[in-house]
Amino acid sequence: MKIEVLSTPQADDQRAIVQLAAAAEAEDSVPPFSEQPLLDLAAARETQRQVVIRDLEEGGVIGAALIDMVGASVELATHPQRRRSGVGSALLTAVRGELGERSFAVWAHGDLEGARGFADARGGKVERTLLCLGRSLNDTDDDDLAPVERDDVELTTFVPGDDDADLLRVNAAAFSWHPEQGRFSQEELDQRKSAPWFNAKYLRLARTDGQVNSFVWVKPPIGSEESAELYVIGVHPDAQGRGLGQYLTREALSLARNTGARRMILWTEDTNEAALRTYAATGFSEDLRDVQYTFA
Repeated sequence: MKIEVLSTPQADDQRAIVQLAAAAEAEDSVPPFSEQPLLDLAAARETQRQVVIRDLEEGGVIGAALIDMVGASVELATHPQRRRSGVGSALLTAVRGELGERSFAVWAHGDLEGARGFADARGGKVERTLLCLGRSLNDTDDDDLAPVERDDVELTTFVPGDDDADLLRVNAAAFSWHPEQGRFSQEELDQRKSAPWFNAKYLRLARTDGQVNSFVWVKPPIGSEESAELYVIGVHPDAQGRGLGQYLTREALSLARNTGARRMILWTEDTNEAALRTYAATGFSEDLRDVQYTFA
């Protein structure tokens, strides 16, 4: 095996990593890489580094790691036909070499049995758990799918450019505690606005007394997908305790239904008890989970 560290991947390298991810997803029914690392790969962001393992005899990329050098967060993928052959261990060793003495975290999407065994055997400790919750949008008699009117809240459709600053301000305050969402930047917002799925009518800002203090963002299904995603709900700390979370969740369900989706999903930390109560009250239940392991 040959290991290559790619600080500035070329187009062929990017395509090979994306193809590897597609092969892993076809095998596991869970993508090995989340959205932001793939966006950073395509943009060749300096904050990301890539480790690639190639098979020089048969050709092709058989393993890859995407490393967030700022947050020391890593996502790994091994080709399904080359698992249990040392590829994962080689990736982990290479990641250690890139990050030096820093501890780092590796995401195991879907909490698959093989990933749990891999982490346990190498001293990984569970650090975080993200829950994927879902619910049907097909029940025409479900009151939760109808939007709610509130006299004290003005909902407006996001205007790209004009509303960027308000969105980023509320997001930063609402997610100051969150290691990824709290770092959401103008560059990352611009990436989303350029994505094929982006549609401003599914991003709504909520104002009280003329001030934007919360927002809800729905990601519509793409192509043959059946699920819309409750992408983000952000409520400024100064506006919490007013029922805006549940109000915006209801708005999200209505928006998702308007996309033609049959189902809605969302991701939330398993420690976010307030959010879990809100989502349970609006019919969501667990579909799967992602687990993050730390390695010293």
